[in-house]
Amino acid sequence: MREHHGLRAVLRMPVSGDLKPYRWFRPVHPRLANALASYLVGQARLYRPRPPVSDAIARLRATGDYDIVVGRYLRYAMTAGLHLHPRCILDADDVETEVHRSRLAEPGVPAWRRMVLRRHLRQLVPIVTQGLSRFSALWVSNPDDRALPGLERAQVLANLPFYSTSGAQQSLDPAPRGCRTAVIVSSWHYEPNARGLKIFLDGAWPEIRRSCPDAVLRVIGSKMSPALRDRLALVPGVEPVGFVEDLSRAYEDCAFAIAPVFSGGGTNIKVLEALWHGRTCLVTRAAYRGYQRTLPAGECLEVAEDMDALASSALRLYTDPDYRNRLATAGAAAVRRHYSFEGFRRTVSETVEHVLIASDNARQT
Repeated sequence: MREHHGLRAVLRMPVSGDLKPYRWFRPVHPRLANALASYLVGQARLYRPRPPVSDAIARLRATGDYDIVVGRYLRYAMTAGLHLHPRCILDADDVETEVHRSRLAEPGVPAWRRMVLRRHLRQLVPIVTQGLSRFSALWVSNPDDRALPGLERAQVLANLPFYSTSGAQQSLDPAPRGCRTAVIVSSWHYEPNARGLKIFLDGAWPEIRRSCPDAVLRVIGSKMSPALRDRLALVPGVEPVGFVEDLSRAYEDCAFAIAPVFSGGGTNIKVLEALWHGRTCLVTRAAYRGYQRTLPAGECLEVAEDMDALASSALRLYTDPDYRNRLATAGAAAVRRHYSFEGFRRTVSETVEHVLIASDNARQT
């Protein structure tokens, strides 16, 4: 893999549990060490350059002729010391302050956790704003994020569904009219995805099954733990599948997709991928972030504000094939119109050119 992609190094990013004093007992209980550190450590410590990663990056900078450095996520980029490079572009997707604000609005967050989130948010506002100013250029996937402090100069680099650069593949044929299967596709090691699924199953799924007893929810995605699989297998109508080699086949066998996301930042690529495959998507307000201008609610997909709306919208999509197919057709066309590889390539090229020209001008003055 290194030879094929020209990789010079593969490094493990430090986690919060690597900090003193938590690292002393991390070998014994890594999950507890990471959790305690994430709750108790001052946020400023998490944004400082941290060896050995920052040292390795510094050595690469010293020995290599790099025109541009690109980082993703502010915290990891600063931990690696990327902001010290004179020409560094940051993909600032999932801005940390917005992730914390959305988590505060998520249903069922315990009071003690809200207290920690508020404390961290107060610390993060100046850290994030100042940190963003250290980079030559910024990308965000959600146009609304440009209204946040520090992101006013960011360029919108939209997420893309996973497909070939030619974009030649057509949408799947509509699901059979009697299909009663929906899918949720996520990476299950990411805590907000697992929390969102639990909230949906507790709050909306019982009503869906009462009104549509043959409704099936197929749960797909990587890194599904045995414990999660066992819990899902106990829920009537839920089929825990886990990782699949071919997502197209998974979408082919369903009527629509659901994105029960209640916190996070940026945009949710799972929404685009469902629509691109020709399946409409039922999304929460959080999962709809960034798509208001390009994927109109009620025309390309369904947007639900609460548990009752999630249940009623899901029931309509399960039982009204004409409606869901109309949404799917419009959604697939909108994704191909607004989320093309050519548009992505153009934004990247313009940003890189701007950074290089600005750097040359600075050296000449």
